Amino acid sequence: MHSASRRNLAVVLLAAGVFVGCGTDELATEEEELGGERIHPVIAVENPERGTFADTEEITIEGTLSVGSADIEDVSVNGDSVSWEGETFETSVSLHPGPNIFGLRVEAEDGGRAVDTITVFGPPIHEPAAVLEHALYIHLGQEVIDNGTEELDDVAGIAEALLMDEEFLLWMFSEPFEAGDMGTLQVTRIETSDVAIELEATPGCLDAVIELGTIQPSTTGWVEADMDAEGLVSIFGEEVTMVADRLFVHTDLCTVSGSQGVDLETTNTEVEIDGFQLSTNEHPDLSESYPNAVESMSDAAEDALEEWLGTSMAEFVVDFLEDFVSNYSFGTEPEVSVSLGVEELEIDESGISLELFGAFSAPENLSVDLTDMGSASAEFEPLSEDLSQAPMAVAMSVDALNQLVFALWHGGAFEDSLDSELEALGELPAVFQPIEELDYRLWLPPTFVPPTHPEDFLFDFAAGGIDVALVSNDDRFFDMGLEIQSGVGIDVDKEGQLDLQFDNRPQFITVQAALDAVPEGLDGGDVAALLRMMVPSVLGEIDVILQGFAIPSVDVGAFGEGLSEFEGREVSFVPNHIGHAGEEGMYLRVDGYFSEVGGD
Repeated sequence: MHSASRRNLAVVLLAAGVFVGCGTDELATEEEELGGERIHPVIAVENPERGTFADTEEITIEGTLSVGSADIEDVSVNGDSVSWEGETFETSVSLHPGPNIFGLRVEAEDGGRAVDTITVFGPPIHEPAAVLEHALYIHLGQEVIDNGTEELDDVAGIAEALLMDEEFLLWMFSEPFEAGDMGTLQVTRIETSDVAIELEATPGCLDAVIELGTIQPSTTGWVEADMDAEGLVSIFGEEVTMVADRLFVHTDLCTVSGSQGVDLETTNTEVEIDGFQLSTNEHPDLSESYPNAVESMSDAAEDALEEWLGTSMAEFVVDFLEDFVSNYSFGTEPEVSVSLGVEELEIDESGISLELFGAFSAPENLSVDLTDMGSASAEFEPLSEDLSQAPMAVAMSVDALNQLVFALWHGGAFEDSLDSELEALGELPAVFQPIEELDYRLWLPPTFVPPTHPEDFLFDFAAGGIDVALVSNDDRFFDMGLEIQSGVGIDVDKEGQLDLQFDNRPQFITVQAALDAVPEGLDGGDVAALLRMMVPSVLGEIDVILQGFAIPSVDVGAFGEGLSEFEGREVSFVPNHIGHAGEEGMYLRVDGYFSEVGGD
C-alpha cells in the first residue's frame, strides 16, 4: 500500500479481513467446493440497526429466520442459544462501553446453517469534541529540567538560548522599570556575552540560579543595555547606557498551595550586579563624575529587578505554559483539532508534573448518517502512578486515545478511495476472482478497550461494522460484513505516530463475519467461515500506522517564534519504553528523553 493508505486504519483492517489471501490452497476456496444440494436457512438482524450507539446498558436483538431444506435446530448469539418462534427470534443482551460484537448463527437439522453479525456501541460515551478530564499527564524529570550540559535538550538549555537572544530579552523587558519616586527606565537594547542557568526541582519549588555576563572568575563577560529615562532619573540625560560585568539572580519558582491549574509565585529572590557602570548622552563619564549617584542607581536597579522577578517572572512562566498547551491541529485533511489546558501543576524533587484536560475533534465528514455518536467512555481513576523513573514520561488516557481515533473516523479519514489498490486484490481466494470493483464503509469508530490478555498486549482493538461490497466477474456481487477485536501492541515513534501490531492467534481474538449477498450457488456460511479463517493469520502481518499526536514532540520555535537563536533548531521527544500506567492500566505510558535533532 502507498503511504497514505497505510495510515488509513480502515484500509488496513479491510485488507486484514478480505483483501489479502493466506493459505488459500488449504481453505477450500474454489467456487465448486462451496456449493451443494442443501438449501441453507437464512438469519438476518432487524433490530438494532447497524451503526447503533445505544443509550442503555441492555438492548434487545431481534431478527428474522427463513427455513431451508430442513427444520431449524438451533439459533445462537455468541454461542449461547436463544429462543425463536416461527420466523422471528429475539434476545436481551448486556452492553459494555464501546464496541459489542454479536455473532448470530442458525443451524438446521440437515447441517445447513447461516450466520449474521452486528456490532452495537455501548454507553456511556463522550460526545464529539467533549472536554476530557485527566486526558494527559506529562512528567519532566531532573534530567530534562537541567542535565548540566550546554546542549539544547533540557529546559535550562532552552532558557539559556532564549536569554542569549536580543529580541527575546527586549520582549521580556518590554515593560518600563519603576525606579521608585525617581521615574522610569525603558529598555531599548540589551545584550549579554554569556548565560548560565541552573535549575533544580525541590518540594513545591523550582530553584533557579541565573547568571549573565562573567560566568567563571577566569573569564571576562559583560551585560549591556540602552534605556530611555523619564522623570528624575533623566536628570543626567534621557539616553542611558548600563554596562555590568555580571548579573546574578537566585529565585524560587513555587506552586501556590491549594491552587488549581497553573498558579506560581516567586520567593526568596536575590539580585546582585557586579561592575555596574552608567553613561548618558550628556555625561559619558557618569560613573567617574558621580560615583555616589551611580552606586545609588545600582542599588535601585537591583531592587527593581527583584521586584520585577517577584511579579513578572511567575506570570511569564504561567502565560507560557498556558499558551504552549492551548490549541493546535495536525494531520492531513481533515485536520484534527486539539485543545489542551492544565488541570494541575506539581513540583517535587523528582521533577515537574502536568495534568492536562483536553479534547480532540474533527469536522464531521462521514458517508454514514448516524446520530448520538461519541467515543467510548471508561470508568477509571486519575493517574496515581509515579512517572518519575524516566527523564520524561507521557501518559495518555484510553478515553483521550479513543477520542483521537474517533476524531479521525468522524472526519472521514478512514474513507479514502481504494481504486489504486485493486491490483493488490489478486491474492484473494479464487471464489472472489477476478475483482472488478469494491466499496466499503466503517459503521462504527475503531476503539481501544481493556485487554483480554494484559500480560501480552496493552489494549484490545475493536473495529465494528466493516461493510464491504465487492463486484467480481460476470457481475457477481458479494456484500460482506466483518467485526474484529484483537489484542494490540503499540509503538510510538519520535514523530508521535502510533504503530499497532495485532495478535494473530485465532483462539485469542474475536472475528465475526456475515454475507448479506452472495452469488447464486455459493454457500454464504462457507464464505463467511473462509473470511473468519483468513483474518487471524493476516493480522499478524499487518502494521497499522495512525496519525500521531503532537504533544511528545517540541518544536523549539514554539518557545519564541522568530527568534534568531532558534532558527533551524528543534528538540524531539525520543520514546524508549511503551507500557501501561495507572492501577487499572487505562493509560498509555511512553517514557523517553529530549534530544536536539537539528541546528547549526
